[in-house]
Amino acid sequence: KTEQDLALGTDAEGQKVKDSMRVLLPVLLNKSHESYDKIRAILLYIFSTNGTTQENLDKLIQNVQIESDSDMIRNWKYLDVPIISSPAAQLHKHPRRDRSSEETFQLSRWTPVIKDVMEDAIENKLDSKDWPYCSQCPPTWNGSGVVSARQKPKASYQEERKRSARLIVFVIGGITYSEMRCAYEVSKACKSCDVVIGSTHILTPKRLLDEVKSLSKPKDMVCIKDD
Repeated sequence: KTEQDLALGTDAEGQKVKDSMRVLLPVLLNKSHESYDKIRAILLYIFSTNGTTQENLDKLIQNVQIESDSDMIRNWKYLDVPIISSPAAQLHKHPRRDRSSEETFQLSRWTPVIKDVMEDAIENKLDSKDWPYCSQCPPTWNGSGVVSARQKPKASYQEERKRSARLIVFVIGGITYSEMRCAYEVSKACKSCDVVIGSTHILTPKRLLDEVKSLSKPKDMVCIKDD
């Protein structure tokens, strides 16, 4: 619940989270939570506030006693994600689709950004500045193409999928299970387009943090173990 509240900025009832630190503290004070869980919560807090002060970050790391794993937080700077807030380090956030009317579970309310990208690609709404090498999709994907007036026997689901166009999405650097689920959901919703998704590897929360921690190490010393 804490992760979802911090990621969305709203609680399960749709009320805006006014004090992110108040949401974060119960996780940090809970002795049953592992350090990885606490680091994830700290990162979500920092992302939700678009960075924090150096003093506040040092206090969080010291109080939670994660000095040896602090690079899991600090190294996000190598990915251009602001950890220390400053006027020059404002993260540009793209507007998200309104999904308030969609049915979700309380513990999985967050929708990965990649689902917006898939839907925008199918509807020819991708910003050419951000996606300069993506050609527009065929008009039949979004129902704007010419359709024959002749009546044909209704095809089976398998036959429809064989004839449908395909949107191929490949993510370099890893993909999560929730992002893979998005491909299934978009394919199911868009009958005329089958979404195929792939990546270099599958990311779990633990593996992601381990990989971020390794960003500050020499390449010959990096060794990421599978979960």
